Amino acid sequence: MPAIKQRYRIDLAEAFDRAFSNRSREFRDQLRPLINDPSVKSNIGREVVRLIRERTESGVDKNNKDFKPSTYSKGYQQSLQFKIYGKSASEVNLKLTGQMLANMQSNALSSSPSIVVDFASDLQNAKADGHIRGGGRNNTLPVRDFFGLPKKEEERIVREVVNEAYRSGGLVDIADFIRGA
Repeated sequence: MPAIKQRYRIDLAEAFDRAFSNRSREFRDQLRPLINDPSVKSNIGREVVRLIRERTESGVDKNNKDFKPSTYSKGYQQSLQFKIYGKSASEVNLKLTGQMLANMQSNALSSSPSIVVDFASDLQNAKADGHIRGGGRNNTLPVRDFFGLPKKEEERIVREVVNEAYRSGGLVDIADFIRGA
């Protein structure tokens, strides 16, 4: 089965609305333009990629559930590749050489307040697709959908990056704004 181009899209307007739903309309209206700022979008994208890599390398999927232990064949467990890369039958982190996770990239869509995370190379995308959908060459890969984040994580990242951009822009310190100073 051919690989599907894996793309993880975050609508920053939706994530912003969820992240700042408990703030006043006036406050949200001041911050909203920041989600279209190219540097803010880029920072959000970098943080999303970093978090997906970190979480995956710790053996956790996009829903914060541990990857199921692998059932590697005895032949593979005794192979030189298994030993060279320090694989373990009990630890699953989707990181043999590290190339797949390192190949993840984020792109800010200039036409909308969105970012897309995908894979720069077709080969690494195919590896990711095999893990995400399961199957693989010998139909032995279990489904390990690592590619994405829970909505709460998207909200947290958007909130932190937008708050930082707001503070560093010299507009008003957020804490002062909330206190009404």
